Amino acid sequence: MNPIARDATLFRHRGNPDMTRRDVRDDLLELILGFQVSQAIHVTVTLGLADRLTSGPKTSCELAAVTDTHPLALYRLMRALARS
Repeated sequence: MNPIARDATLFRHRGNPDMTRRDVRDDLLELILGFQVSQAIHVTVTLGLADRLTSGPKTSCELAAVTDTHPLALYRLMRALARS
């Protein structure tokens, strides 16, 4: 039995007997994405981005300059949060 099927079987027996492998995958994906969003929010708060936007909109390059971060990485962070 492959590991995914085995884990799905174990999970099904511990929890809801009607749960399928797809349900398990969906639950795992939801946990992973939730963690990524929480980490993005943490970084945003740590950098104080909301405070730096009180005077109006700024580009990721402007924010990167005042936070001493990489402009493209900050752009990706902002896009990830906008999608959430």
